[in-house]
Amino acid sequence: GLTGTLGSLIGLLVVPVITYYALLEFDNIKAWFLKLVPVEYQEAVEAKVSLINALVAGFIRGQLIVAVLLGILYAIGFSLIGIDMAIGIGMVAGMLGIIPYVGSAVALALAAGLCLLQYGVDLHLLFVVGWYALIQTLEGLLLTPRIVGRSVGIHPVAVIVGLLIGGDLLGFLGLIVAVPVTAIAQVFAPDLPEALPTSALYPGAAGPPGGPQRIAP
Repeated sequence: GLTGTLGSLIGLLVVPVITYYALLEFDNIKAWFLKLVPVEYQEAVEAKVSLINALVAGFIRGQLIVAVLLGILYAIGFSLIGIDMAIGIGMVAGMLGIIPYVGSAVALALAAGLCLLQYGVDLHLLFVVGWYALIQTLEGLLLTPRIVGRSVGIHPVAVIVGLLIGGDLLGFLGLIVAVPVTAIAQVFAPDLPEALPTSALYPGAAGPPGGPQRIAP
């Protein structure tokens, strides 16, 4: 247990450092990988990678905006309900809100725990759960589809469908990667109508089996 705890703490310290230096060298890393691509495909691959990079950056910006809004809404709501340290709960929820549903879950746990210590089991606890449910509905149906979807340039309905599919297939991990994966799929989707008819997977693309057929006079 002690070894696992120390390893986790070291990981928390090392990952930001590695991320920082990886971002500094990102252009060089991208250029190195691009050299591995055949020359005739390099221009197309570079264009796709640049577009994906812009979409992922937009997703992170959108998710940060959603996290800040969630923190503010939780702080306001819990303050009106009368929960102690409501602003602190909102700040924690906002910082953890970059990970879908984690910030909201922590906000509910902290607010419900403090509510039980202050008031016991009464209407205040019901108000806390009700405010949490309202914010969760607002996040899932309005904030994330509108803000994050607009940041990555995909329709809000596509964001909702992507979250449903990702959550069903991969659970919590699927909720985290659903929007970026949907955005990346959107990058390649417009090329499919032109690429499939010329591929070997498309019936008749390579001509009839056995080579060209001669037509009898």
